[in-house]
Amino acid sequence: MTFYDVWLDQPEQAAAFFPEGYAAFFTLKEGIDAGRWRGEQTSHLVWQAKMTRAEVEALIEEVFGPEGAYEARHAGPLEHLADRMRALRTAVAALPEEELVAVVADEF
Repeated sequence: MTFYDVWLDQPEQAAAFFPEGYAAFFTLKEGIDAGRWRGEQTSHLVWQAKMTRAEVEALIEEVFGPEGAYEARHAGPLEHLADRMRALRTAVAALPEEELVAVVADEF
């Protein structure tokens, strides 16, 4: 079975993981391959893009919908996924506006 993870790689902070990484994995990988984002395949099963805060926000919205939509759909038994999305949105909102951050996707 293959697993997919996508996260913000922030050396000074704990990584912020995307919920349901498989959806973000394929969007990020295809965006890198198409030249939509500055990135590359960095090892056999790892891709990394350098993105601004606005680009990360756009990726999240493209994959998961506008703020609050994913969280509302995952209330109740799937609240842990809504919590992960809230933590991701908080981490992204704290990013400097023009600084590049690494968004990493891997499969294992």
